[in-house]
Amino acid sequence: MPWDVWRKIYETGNITLVLKSGQTSALNCLMKWYDLQDEYVAKFGHSEEYKDIIKAKQEACLKMIEYLKTGDRFKEFESKIALEELKTLDIKTNIITLNEEKAIIQRASGLRIDKTWTVDEYYYQKNDLIKNG
Repeated sequence: MPWDVWRKIYETGNITLVLKSGQTSALNCLMKWYDLQDEYVAKFGHSEEYKDIIKAKQEACLKMIEYLKTGDRFKEFESKIALEELKTLDIKTNIITLNEEKAIIQRASGLRIDKTWTVDEYYYQKNDLIKNG
């Protein structure tokens, strides 16, 4: 997939852009988008920040489940604390736009990222810059 299309999908939320042309259902577009997301995760993995957020959500859910099973009000209190802590990990506060990230990669690598770049090329370059500074 071209990087520019990937960026447009993230910016607009319009998943119909995953297909080149033709009419299709929203479900088909969504399934294709999920397939592409799974492919990305298989190749590049998740960031540490994302892993921390998932772990915090799991802990909060487990505490809430324990409260619902036992009725122990202290478990409810613990789950509320875990949910508040989760707010401090909010990944959106640390995210820059894809265009800002693109500018950083271009400046650091000296490469021009245009519409011919694929998502794979973009993220391989990004990961290389992260690893090798």
